[in-house]
Order: sequence, then C-alpha cells, then structure tokens
Amino acid sequence: MPQIEYTPLGYQKQFHDSMSPKVYLSAGFGAGKTYALVMKLFQLMNLNRGLPGGLLCPDLKMYKRDVLPTIRDISSASGIKYKYNKSDFVFFFPQTGSTLYIFHSTDEGKSIRGPNLAFMLMNEITLIDKETFNAAISRVRIKDAKQLQIAMSGTPEGFNWVYEYFIENPRNDTDMIYGDSRQNTHVADSYITMLETSYDDLMRQQYVEGKFINLGGKRCAYAFDRRRHTSDDIQRIEGYPVWVSIDFNVAPMSATLWNRMPFGHFYSRGGTGTHELRAFDEICLDSSNTYELCEALKEKIGTITDDVILFPDPAGTARSTKSRGLSDIDILKQNGFKNIKYKNQINVRNAINATNAMLQKDRIILNSKKCKNAIADLEQCIFKNDRFEIDKSNPKRTHWLDGIKNMIELEFPIAVGRGMTVKRWL
Repeated sequence: MPQIEYTPLGYQKQFHDSMSPKVYLSAGFGAGKTYALVMKLFQLMNLNRGLPGGLLCPDLKMYKRDVLPTIRDISSASGIKYKYNKSDFVFFFPQTGSTLYIFHSTDEGKSIRGPNLAFMLMNEITLIDKETFNAAISRVRIKDAKQLQIAMSGTPEGFNWVYEYFIENPRNDTDMIYGDSRQNTHVADSYITMLETSYDDLMRQQYVEGKFINLGGKRCAYAFDRRRHTSDDIQRIEGYPVWVSIDFNVAPMSATLWNRMPFGHFYSRGGTGTHELRAFDEICLDSSNTYELCEALKEKIGTITDDVILFPDPAGTARSTKSRGLSDIDILKQNGFKNIKYKNQINVRNAINATNAMLQKDRIILNSKKCKNAIADLEQCIFKNDRFEIDKSNPKRTHWLDGIKNMIELEFPIAVGRGMTVKRWL
C-alpha cells in the first residue's frame, strides 16, 4: 500500500498505535473521529493483507454522508486504488487484496451474518444497538489474521449500554481513549467557538470533551435556576410579539405565554440580564378541551394579531381534545389563530439541549407568580432513563416543559453535530 501522509493529533495517534483486541476513541463533535477510524482501516488492511474486514455504521445515511467521503478523500490523496460495488456495499482494495464489507445497525445485526473477518471498525458506536454490536464482534475470528482487532469511535450519548460495557466495567481487552474537540487544529477556530458558545457546561463535557454524562435521574432543565430565571415583575410588554407554547391534554390543558424580545434588546431588571423569551403568564385548564383553551387565550391576549404566534403540540394535527371531527390545530385556526408553527416530529435530545442552552445564557425568564406550573416543570421534571427520555410518571408534570422545549427547538435550535441545523437567533 502507498505511503499515507498522516500527522495525527495526540488522541488519534493513541488510537492508531493501539494493538489491543478492542480500541475505542470517545471524542466530541469535530474531533476527527471518522478520519482516525478510516486511517485505522488502512492500517488494519495493511497488517491483514488478503483478509476481509468489516465497517459498521448506525445507518446508511450516516455512512454515505460521513464515512464514504472520508475513504474516498484519503484514497484519492494517497494514490490508493479500490473497486466499489454500490449495490452490495463492498470495497475491494487490490494493493492489499482486502475486501471490506459495509454494514449498518438498522436490522439488529442480521445483515452481518455470514463472513468471517480479520477486523471490524464501528463508526458512532453510541448510536449502534447492543444486538448489532454483538453480531459484529462475533465475526472477527479469522485464525490467520496478524492483527485481530475491533476499532470503534463515537460521541457519548448518556449512560447507555456502551457506557456500561466499556466504562462502568473497565475491560482488560480494551484501550479507552478520549479526544477533546478543542485540540483539533484541523478545523476552523470558529467551529470550536460555536461548539463552546452553543452548549451549556454539561453538554460541553459530552459533545466537546467526549465524556459520558449521567442523565438518569437528572433534571431535564438542569440549567434552570429559580434565582436567575424568575422574577415577580415580568409583565407583558405591548408592541412585542406574543408567543404561546402549548401542550394538548384533557387534564390539564396547558400553555405558557411569552414575549419574544429582539436579539440584543436589553430590558433592565435592576441593571442585570438580557433575556430573549419572557414568560408573563400561563394557562392550566383541568378536564378541558381546545375550545376552552382558545377562549382562555383570547381573554389573556385580547386582539389576535399576526404578532401572536402559537407553538402547539404537533400531535394536535391528528386528534382533538373534543370530538367534533376537527383536529386541535383546526380548532385553533377556526378561532382566529392563523399564525401557528410546529414540527411534525420533535427530537427530544435536541429540544432539551436547546432549552438548556437558552437557560445557560440567561435568555429565558418567567413571572414567578403567574407561571408556577412552568417553573415547577423546569425544576422537577427528570430523565426517566440514562437517555433523553422524560419521566412522565407524575400526571401533573411535563406538560409545560413539553410545550416550552418544542417551541425552543423550533425557533432557537442549537448548532453542530449529527445533522443539527444552525441556530438562527441564539
């Protein structure tokens, strides 16, 4: 194989040099994990000439978007020849006589059955299920291989099975390596700055430093501080848009009313704070329906103008809290609310992260007397498991948080990482 020019970062070199049966690089977004993994691929093909290997990705979209271009770029730059069967997802590298099978984890490992392999590489291991992982490592068993190895990279996603397998129970057969995105000199300084400024402290540990963060039992809105994010004197400011975050339920029907202040607007509270969203009131209706919610909103808002924007529960497109053949969204429109914004699907992880980022930057404040339920949700709602799953065991809680996080994820999305959109106003 031709000589490949490679000046690795410290953690990339550790990953490349490891000869342990398993080696795992846990690093933040933009740390160069995929590049290091592909370099590991070429190393293992060279060591195991003539023997097949495998490369496992969470899904084909991620493979095509991330891994495939990296293989092609390094091959092109280094004069490495290959043949690629697009329909079967199989590479052949004639200079080492290596066949490389591409697998994905959307079928719980069924597609991995068959070939015996000399090595296996796994991209974004924390997004791969345990069944597929087990199927993948079971294929690495060719007796004549000079270096049987399983090499993995990924960014942590809470304390899932990956943490339990590699971190909670340290393994003698595994080298565990951590990489900090801030050490990657090959990406723009502005990208690292965006990472650090977009995420709160907890998120930075996970998505920049590559550390595993325990979410189980933690508050969903862990950046919320009653002393910083509530005040008695938050009132509606006329002339500014009114936003309403809504979660449809029979008991309770919930909503929070906000002023959205323009970026850079300073509203003095004794000389401190800049806040983009100001919650001046809320609605809590027991044993209610969407018609009654509309009446309550009209009473609190008054004249419905184009500056009144509703952010309802996306489930409202499919059902109604009162059976008249209309969806909840239809009922809102029927009652004069024309400016309605929602996403058909909300990514809970992105929504919670965006909410904490806003709180961390002190760009949310609530009326402490009128928004008691919203404040209670921000203080009391916790993650059910070690992932981004909200515990809904208390029927009185989560409704206001659901509305708030959905609104923020739509209008103030955080940036960077696995297809997230760039923030607009944050």
